[in-house]
Amino acid sequence: RGVQAIHDGAHWAAGALSLGATGSGLIAAMAEGEVTLGSGSSVITDVIIPPGAMVIGAVGRVSAALTGTATGWRLGTSGALNRFGQGLGRQEGSWARGMLGSPMAYYQPEPLIVTAEGGTMTGGRIRLAVHYLEMRLPS
Repeated sequence: RGVQAIHDGAHWAAGALSLGATGSGLIAAMAEGEVTLGSGSSVITDVIIPPGAMVIGAVGRVSAALTGTATGWRLGTSGALNRFGQGLGRQEGSWARGMLGSPMAYYQPEPLIVTAEGGTMTGGRIRLAVHYLEMRLPS
């Protein structure tokens, strides 16, 4: 996975930034995937913010140009379809870097949503990742 890990005496804690004597800690993590777009105005992706995560931001890069009448796209969640970016390019290599001004906690699973702007999408692919912190409970 290519992440820092700290050994807690019994197991490796992947992504751990800190670990306490009783097993509590702060974990940096991400969920990522490549989304294939179909026909329509939005796609609810399988890139999921897990419950109990404090989101720092989300990023994306167009890996195959978006097709259709859309002039661009947005990246967000159901609460704000443009939370991580809007007016994003359709061409291969276009990107989104949606850093939040204040981290946002999610208490239920929440998928990233890609929404077309100025029309609809008929195809293309976008690689997405959402970056977050989690608190590990003591044992």
